[in-house]
Amino acid sequence: MTDRKSNETPKLSWWHRFVNKLIRFLVRVLLVPWFLPEAKGPLKPAAPGKAILFANHHHMCDPIFITHFYKTDRLSFVAKKELYRIPGVQTILDAFQSIKLDRQVTDMHAAKSILGALRMDQIVGLFMQGTRVAEDDIVSADPKKVLLYYAIRHKIPVILVGITPNYRVFGRPRFTFSDTLLMTLKNKSRLTQDEQNSIGHEVMRQIYQLGGLSYEPVGMDEHRAVFEREVEVRPYREVYEGGAK
Repeated sequence: MTDRKSNETPKLSWWHRFVNKLIRFLVRVLLVPWFLPEAKGPLKPAAPGKAILFANHHHMCDPIFITHFYKTDRLSFVAKKELYRIPGVQTILDAFQSIKLDRQVTDMHAAKSILGALRMDQIVGLFMQGTRVAEDDIVSADPKKVLLYYAIRHKIPVILVGITPNYRVFGRPRFTFSDTLLMTLKNKSRLTQDEQNSIGHEVMRQIYQLGGLSYEPVGMDEHRAVFEREVEVRPYREVYEGGAK
């Protein structure tokens, strides 16, 4: 199964296409030899169409290397609004079709700014805790569960990326990609806020597990039990190829 562009995906200008190719080249010749990053798992979408990519976040290079390794031009990372004020950075973000996010507004309002990209069959990339966290304090920020719950309820495929943040010279940070997954509710049409929080924590645990890190906030056993009781997980390729609903 090969990737494809949605007919609705906006075309980049020649300038933004040039900047996109230039940044990709600079990443290959400068950042990759410096850090020697590695990637494991499926490195391209399992099927056409929209998806949401969730990852942990520890370093400014995280979205750069995920974009470098994941072989699609449909990946659009969420970027905080403040980055667009830095001279030159807005051009780079626009060249990679990043999604501007104002963290001062409510979660649901912020989530709506992403729905347009999903309607255009983009793969939206975001860091589930909403900020960078220290490797030795990964429970310091709770996962943002709004878009995960939206994906579950609306049967949007998800991709989990666990980052092992060995960011030092020749440190070989590792990016482990899961299969494209379809998470759906087993028995209910809606979940309570507490159940949504539990599912967010369990998916966050799975992400960190991919990266070889242990995520164990208070109540983790209960969070895992809620997830196993309420959520069914299937490889999206099987659903897509089998025509299952």
